[in-house]
Amino acid sequence: MNSRLISIHLFYLGVNNDDIISVSEHCLQLRQLDLLGSSIINETTIESILKRCLFLQFLDLSFCEKISDETISLWKCQYKNSFKRSYSPRSNEDIYIEFA
Repeated sequence: MNSRLISIHLFYLGVNNDDIISVSEHCLQLRQLDLLGSSIINETTIESILKRCLFLQFLDLSFCEKISDETISLWKCQYKNSFKRSYSPRSNEDIYIEFA
């Protein structure tokens, strides 16, 4: 992995938590990470990126099912990074309530 990478876009790709952990260990100069649509990436993995990639300026977690809005709110206070979330995943039950 190229340690000089500053931007990674992983839209709907089959990346897993180990892949992102590897990014956090080897791409310390990372400035932008787009994980749009990941249904696998969890909060612990994102926490590793936030702690290790100190130059990160933009993190897109739109459609990431395992990342809660509450956790993103905490991260916004704790880290300087800019977070983007176009869509917050909802459970199927919430969808039925929303359109009832």
